[in-house]
Order: sequence, then structure tokens, then C-alpha cells
Amino acid sequence: MSTLTMPTRTAAVAHSGARARLPVTTLGVLGGALAIGGAAVPWLSLFAGLQPVTGTDGMNGRVAAGLGGATLAVALLFLSIGRPGLRWLLGILGFSILAISGWSGISLVSTLAELQADPLLVAQAGPGVPILAAGGALVFATMFLPTPSEERTRLPVSASALPSPIAASLAIAGVVHLAIGPEHLAESLVLGSAMIAAGIAQLALAVLVLRRVTVAWPLVLTIALNAALVVAYLIAVTVGLPIVDGQPGAGMAAMAGQDAMAHVDAVTPLGIGTVGLEVAGAALTAGILAIRRTARRVAPAIDGTATRAR
Repeated sequence: MSTLTMPTRTAAVAHSGARARLPVTTLGVLGGALAIGGAAVPWLSLFAGLQPVTGTDGMNGRVAAGLGGATLAVALLFLSIGRPGLRWLLGILGFSILAISGWSGISLVSTLAELQADPLLVAQAGPGVPILAAGGALVFATMFLPTPSEERTRLPVSASALPSPIAASLAIAGVVHLAIGPEHLAESLVLGSAMIAAGIAQLALAVLVLRRVTVAWPLVLTIALNAALVVAYLIAVTVGLPIVDGQPGAGMAAMAGQDAMAHVDAVTPLGIGTVGLEVAGAALTAGILAIRRTARRVAPAIDGTATRAR
């Protein structure tokens, strides 16, 4: 009889846990859908609506749409497995969407002021940015919902919660690099390809960090990749990266033995935010490695003490 009742009890507990996670999932799914919709609808229009400009026509909108899709996936994954760290991931995604909507809103107001100076353009604001902001706010609000009791009995923070924020920082930075990669391809084949490769590598590491929680090498690779990207960004916005291809006359200059013109990137909120995520991800990763190293040193001592006490 006990063999018949055990599966029933297990199913009942699983159903109860899924029901407790439903509010977070609902806000995450709704917010992610709004983020995708906000990026897809017009952010502004010209000639009284005859020529709409959607969010996905620009880099900010494409990044926001990618973050909205990631939010949908994470929210459904949280409903399925309920790992506490996924709530951190949702919160970071929501904050990122909010940040993009805020910056886009400021840029949109400035652009409209310039366009409305010409009455023939009949420039009007669209609903895209407010919808995007509403979606980000809903996703970010999941951080403030009550924590289900089942989550309080999970693994220690070092084993369960920290990998998810690391994966979140990698995923968001990866989406940004993939979004801006095509733009950089127009300037330099090498630079644009490096951006796209970095984005793919960060997304792959995000998956590995979540799936191989107990393995050290994805964490070491995360620190190495993030450190390299941060150094490259600092060089790009200070002395500039040398770009040979993509510049008029640069190829002939290289053939003649002359140095290629250094390309100095502008400092943008998106760039600063991406670097901040990479620094934070590397710091959290180093923290996990330090915690595990300490645990390995302490465990034998505890075992020896327990053996002597017997």
C-alpha cells in the first residue's frame, strides 16, 4: 500500500510547489511578452504614422527583444524546477530591460525634439518604449514577491544561488555582443567577428555554468573571457583598437608598412552596463571558486575532529 501512496504524495508536493511558484512565473511571462511586444511596435513615427520606426530597427530594441525572450525561458524554467537562483536571474533581466527602456526613452525625447522642429515630418511618439518599461517593471517586481517555503530549504547560497546570477550576466552580455556585432562588421571584419564570437562564447558559458554547477573549468573560463573583454573595452575607449579592414585606404597603408588608424569607441551606457555585468560576473565566479576551495580545506579538518571525538 505504501508503494501506491508514495507517488501520490510526491506528485502532490510537486503540484503544491509549482502552484507556489506560479505568481513569479506569471509576472515573468507577462513581462517578457510585453518586452518583446514593446520592441516590435513603433517607438516613433513620421508623417503622421505613415512611416513607423519600431524598436527592432535599432540596437536597443533588438537587445530588449532578446532579453524578453530570455525572460520567458527563465520564467518557465523556474516554474518547472524552482531553483532560487532563477529568481535572481529574472530580477537582473527585468532591471536590464528597465535600464534599456529608460535610456531609450531619454534618447527618444531628444530625437523627437529635433524632428518636431521640422513641421513637415509630423513626428510622433509611439507606444513601444512605455510597453517595454512596463514589461521590465513586471519582471523586476518578481524580486519582491514572497519566497515560497520550499525555496528556503534548498542548497546553500554558494551551491545554488550564485551560479544563476553569473549565468544571467553572461547571457545578457552575450545578447548585447551578438546585437552589436553586425554593426561592427561594417567597420571591421575582425572586430565584428570577435564581437559575435564573444557573444556565442558567453551564451555557451551561461549554459555550462548552470548545468555543470560542480565543475570548475566553466567558472575559470568565465573569469578569463570576462577579463579579456573588459580589458579590450578599456583599450577601445581610451587609446583605441587598431582596425585595418573596413577603413578607406587602410589596406594600402598596411601594405606600405604604415600603422593603421586606431579606432576609439564612444563611451555609451550600454557599453558601461555590459562591462559592469562582466566585472560582476567575474567577481561572483571568483567568489564561488574561493568558497569551494575553503570548503575543501575545512572538510578534512571537520572529518578528523569528528573521528577523534568518537
